[in-house]
Amino acid sequence: MRTTLTIEQSAELRAKGVSADKASEKKRQYTSLGTPIGYTPIFTLVDLLSLLPKVLHKDDLAFHYVLTIYWDEDIKVWRTIYDAIGDNIAGDCSAPELIDALYALVCDLLDNHVKLD
Repeated sequence: MRTTLTIEQSAELRAKGVSADKASEKKRQYTSLGTPIGYTPIFTLVDLLSLLPKVLHKDDLAFHYVLTIYWDEDIKVWRTIYDAIGDNIAGDCSAPELIDALYALVCDLLDNHVKLD
């Protein structure tokens, strides 16, 4: 099970506005001659979980949407969704790796201008 995003996925989150300070891992970067030039922030599974809002509200409705994460045994993927009694508001993202399903959900929320934690 992977627990870190790729350099490209981490860069995409930063491009979407997620602060590099939220990434708990750093990967050392080098020039072609092997000279260290700095670090690239890498987001972890725990980082993504901490970014996700625990509850979302839709308009002025009386109920709230909770983050649901589960393994779908039928199609062998992790699913992440904000759900309230069968009505989803965001996501329904799935991937064989949990971190990729969470990454897709974070990107979906950012694309829809949802404020992250």
